[in-house]
Amino acid sequence: MDIEQLIDLLPEMTEAFLETMQMIGISTAVAILIGLPLGVILFVTDRGLFWQNLVVQQILSFIVNVVRSIPYIILLVLLFPITGLLVGTTTGPIAASVSLSVAAIPFFARIVETALRDIDKGMIEAAIATGATPWMIMKDVLFPEARSALFKGSHLRSLVSLPTQQWLVSLVVAVLVIWQSVTVIIATIRPL
Repeated sequence: MDIEQLIDLLPEMTEAFLETMQMIGISTAVAILIGLPLGVILFVTDRGLFWQNLVVQQILSFIVNVVRSIPYIILLVLLFPITGLLVGTTTGPIAASVSLSVAAIPFFARIVETALRDIDKGMIEAAIATGATPWMIMKDVLFPEARSALFKGSHLRSLVSLPTQQWLVSLVVAVLVIWQSVTVIIATIRPL
């Protein structure tokens, strides 16, 4: 492949890169907006906590586990009818964002639940002993204490290692191809 062919491909590669970033952005935003409350519900409805409801906790946990265990390509096909209703098409970056979001929500919910489980139980018990309401405990104890765990590299890496990582692989490949193309162009322009 010569340099002119690479230059001809740059607009297509740039478009593919931007579409990939769009899909990742949409699915990450949806995963956070739905996965955060879902993770909190999974945590606070467990045994010994202030909204203990084992039926709700077990049903939600089962749904999260089932969705997490479905291979992405099967999930993509299963969601075609819903994607068509929501977006109007089953192809394109917006349509792909629907299945990416559905795949990302349970993963982020588990990350939130794990971050909340890492909080010292004594802090929650102390808040309850001082008369804090469940909302105050979440706002003043759970979220501030779990915030750093949610944003640490290990948790973000967990979010990135979704079963849909082929989109991220294509992003990396696109960046590498663009970088290689730019270095080749610079090398051919620069006089020896």
